[in-house]
Amino acid sequence: MITTMREARAKLSQLANMARQGEEVIITSHGKPYVKLISIPRENGKSLDMDMIRRIAKAASTGRKGGPDATQIISDAREDR
Repeated sequence: MITTMREARAKLSQLANMARQGEEVIITSHGKPYVKLISIPRENGKSLDMDMIRRIAKAASTGRKGGPDATQIISDAREDR
């Protein structure tokens, strides 16, 4: 499924559930792909492994601290419209 950032804000829970069920959800900004929601794979139906989640988060981290918070990012995105 492809959706806009505006629609994603309004339907985040629904989109997260779709991703959890295996559907790929792509969120666009200004008509270009921006974010992809996917589920975190589970092994043999077991509950999520928190160590695995921490490793994924660490690998995805830029290591920078003190960047803009979500409110600032959204504000900046709105100014770009």
